Amino acid sequence: MKVAAIIQARMGSSRFPGKVLEKISGHSMIWHIVQRVKSAITVDEIILATSDKLEDEVLIWEARKMDIAVFRGSEDDVLERYYLASKIVKSNKICRVTGDNPLIEPRFIDMAVARMSYSNEDYLSIDGCPLGTGIEVFTKKALSYSAKKASKPYQREHVTPFIRENSKIFRIGQLDVPLNLFFPDLRLTVDTNEDFALIEKIYNRLYKEGTIIALDDVIELMLSEPEWSKINSHIRQKSVV
Repeated sequence: MKVAAIIQARMGSSRFPGKVLEKISGHSMIWHIVQRVKSAITVDEIILATSDKLEDEVLIWEARKMDIAVFRGSEDDVLERYYLASKIVKSNKICRVTGDNPLIEPRFIDMAVARMSYSNEDYLSIDGCPLGTGIEVFTKKALSYSAKKASKPYQREHVTPFIRENSKIFRIGQLDVPLNLFFPDLRLTVDTNEDFALIEKIYNRLYKEGTIIALDDVIELMLSEPEWSKINSHIRQKSVV
C-alpha cells in the first residue's frame, strides 16, 4: 500500500513569517521536510499545498526546484485546500504533513501505512512522539466527507478535527511509538524564533549532506544536552479550538 503526502505550507505566519524558506544547514526548511518525506518507502506522491496568495509564489519556485507537484487553494480553509489537492493524487490514503516540522519522522509514515493496510481504519495518528515529528494518515473518503460536513472555523483551518471528533462516523486509530522514541514533552516543531534556534543547533550538530537525521540521534543529543530543551520550553502550542 502506498500513500500520497500532502504538505501544507505558506509564507504567512503570525509568530514567524517566512519560516518555511529559512535556511538550515544550507537548505530551506521546506526542502528538509520534503527530503525526509521522500525517504519514507510508502510515499509515492508528494504535493505541496499552499495558498493562492501572491506572497506564496516563492513556494511555487521552491517546489519546482525540488520537482514536486503544487496545489494552490484557500489560505484559511485548509480543509478545502487539502481536499481539492487530494483529488489530483492516485492514492486512496493521504498523509498530512505540515511545513512547521523539519524533523518529521519518515518511519512513522511507514508504520502508519503498514497498519492501515490491514486495520481498515479511516484515520490514524501517532501518540507519544516529540512534537513536530508525527504525522496523520487518513483515507480520501474520510477527507471528502469532512470537507462536505465540517462547519466550524477550527475544523476548516486544521484539517482533521472533524474526523477526530466523530468516532461514530469514522474508524479512528492511534499508533504508539517505540519506547525509545516516547518523548511527548520534547518540542521539535518550528512556530517561533526560539523553536528555529533549537532546530538549527540540532542540524548543525547532526546533519550530513545527502542524508537525513535519525530521530534516535536527535533524542540522544537532547538527552546529552539538557540545557537545549530550555531554549523553547516556555513556548506554548496554539490551541486548535
